[in-house]
Amino acid sequence: MTDIALSIASMALSGGVLGALLFYRQKQRKERAEATAAEIDNQSSINEEYRKVTEEWKRIAADTRDELGKAIKQLHEVRADCDKILQENVRLRISAETDKVRLCHVRNCSNREPYTGY
Repeated sequence: MTDIALSIASMALSGGVLGALLFYRQKQRKERAEATAAEIDNQSSINEEYRKVTEEWKRIAADTRDELGKAIKQLHEVRADCDKILQENVRLRISAETDKVRLCHVRNCSNREPYTGY
């Protein structure tokens, strides 16, 4: 009876050690696969976050470009208005200087242009 118990115990011990040796590589391969899957999940979440951030920055850059384009357009309009005002100012100054030259202090002068009779 002790022989049977001893043979069963030796089979259990040898089977356990043998089983551990046989399945050790498979267990390591499974653990590596799980670690790789976790790394891939982590990297994909990082990539997704990066994609979201870059899309947000692209949207902000596009909005800024649009606002800058509008501001430049307004600046050109203001500059065009200033140019018109400056041209009108120069025209009026020239007209005023011309009127000063034409000014006649003699009453009822026939050389006055246009003749007013004054």
